[in-house]
Amino acid sequence: MQEQLQRDQLLLQELKQQQQLLEEMQRRQLQQELQDTSLLQALQHMQGSQEQLQSEQQQQQLLQQELQEQLSQPQMQMQVQQQQVQQQQVQQQQVQEQHVQEQQAQQQQQRDSPRGS
Repeated sequence: MQEQLQRDQLLLQELKQQQQLLEEMQRRQLQQELQDTSLLQALQHMQGSQEQLQSEQQQQQLLQQELQEQLSQPQMQMQVQQQQVQQQQVQQQQVQEQHVQEQQAQQQQQRDSPRGS
């Protein structure tokens, strides 16, 4: 009889512990769900602002592309002008070299002529 009582008490204790565990788990689950919903709301809010950011970024990219296209046209003209300038410089150098060669040739002639006479 005594043993039976002890067993019942032990069972009762176990049941109580299990009950407490269950309640604790339910409480935790509730907290988790609350956290999840607030997290979800925060996430949705973040996504909303992210989408807004993305559309703004796309607009900026489009603007940049337009700007680059507008810029690249004058750049082309500038490049052409630069090439022309470089060609002129090359021509000037060639002309100068010709002058130098002519001068050297004249000097050579002047050196040669007194000997001949």
